[in-house]
Amino acid sequence: MLQQVYSDSLFSVNVDGVEYPLSSLALNNRNDIAILTEASRVFLSMVEDVFTTNCNDVVNNSLHIMLLRNTMVSYGDEGREKQEHIVDYSVYANSLVEMSENEPGILRFDLTPFLMAHKGRFLENVRNNLYFTTRALREYHYQKQKKMPSTIYRQLIYRFRFLSFTGREIQRR
Repeated sequence: MLQQVYSDSLFSVNVDGVEYPLSSLALNNRNDIAILTEASRVFLSMVEDVFTTNCNDVVNNSLHIMLLRNTMVSYGDEGREKQEHIVDYSVYANSLVEMSENEPGILRFDLTPFLMAHKGRFLENVRNNLYFTTRALREYHYQKQKKMPSTIYRQLIYRFRFLSFTGREIQRR
């Protein structure tokens, strides 16, 4: 199951016609960085059966998107330093299918409105990171985390697929 949770074949992002296959930083040392402009079009592609992976209740499963900014903040009682969260966004499976351009075996979801709605949070010369998973895969990830020593878990935390980007021409002015 862990292989499916962290698989690099589940998601990809297309920015202005350039395809970025998404993988986990823990599993791949390659880190693509896209540059977004006001005119950019951004689409998330995912395999159609992503919602059935580790899930028997597809109606309650959702795509989970986390938008983080590479400004470090202290979280929790432990004072752990983490990237600052800008917004989390979830779209339930049935809604996402209806909102997507569907090709055989692939769902293609337009991320442009989501990103433009939050462009005021992009800072000049600061990376933003989009992480993607499903509710079921995220829950499985955290169930496994509870059973692992914290040192091993820290190595797994960045296993969700992601794309880094800068909003060079769309950051807060």
